[in-house]
Amino acid sequence: MAETAKELTIISSPRSGTNFFCDTLCEFSDLASLFEVFNARGVFGLQRYPELLQKITSALGVHASDVTEPAFIKAVAENRERFLEILRNAVTESGLAAFSYKLFPNQISQKTLESILTNKEGCFFFITRSRIDTYISFRKAMEIDQWVNQKTHDIEIEITFDEFMEWGARIDKWYENAESILREHGQRYTIFSYNSDINVRKPNLIEKQYFSLRSFGLDATYPLEIEPPTYRKQDAITGPFTKIANGEDLKQQLLDKKLLGRYALRAPLTRT
Repeated sequence: MAETAKELTIISSPRSGTNFFCDTLCEFSDLASLFEVFNARGVFGLQRYPELLQKITSALGVHASDVTEPAFIKAVAENRERFLEILRNAVTESGLAAFSYKLFPNQISQKTLESILTNKEGCFFFITRSRIDTYISFRKAMEIDQWVNQKTHDIEIEITFDEFMEWGARIDKWYENAESILREHGQRYTIFSYNSDINVRKPNLIEKQYFSLRSFGLDATYPLEIEPPTYRKQDAITGPFTKIANGEDLKQQLLDKKLLGRYALRAPLTRT
């Protein structure tokens, strides 16, 4: 009997580079790289694996051929822990060594989060990006309600100091809560930084992922051929404050409150 497939959990927030990260994981032939399986609009990523989709919908007692069908989304939402167990069994039966998926804030209950993060067979990855870059990108995506492969550099928005800080507090709490659970239970985890680890060429990210997977005991097969990226960057490569209409005013407020360098431009979980 095959070993139970390892569970790779990616803990992050929207607009942090997770799509590129998950798409790059797809290059490893011995794992199933899923995306937001707990998104209210779909169980994203399973469309890449029709055999898994069929096994999972059958086990849930749902007739669904598409990951965005409401009945399937509802069945997953009603018992997320059972869904993960079914997913793990389906991946194992398919002969794959692991499966990955990402978690965003407010997608699951605290109880479910604790259940996932205390799994001794789990492997955990944080993906972080500077707070101000993440929030600007998030707001622009919200403005047009487009989250994949849509250029946003021409979208004009304004951001107030208070709304940014309120959002930052919620995101910080999300990361800190997850890390606290992992630390309390002696779980190992790896942090990938958007700037240094993800905003790079795809082969460079694959190499970083490969060594990280091996550090968790997963003997992944290094891809001999690499497909072009499916996802492209939506942000322009410029300073964050040039991306919004009131950038200079917001930057000055952050400077006045000594929050520019030590908070806005830093990522959650930054230690120094």
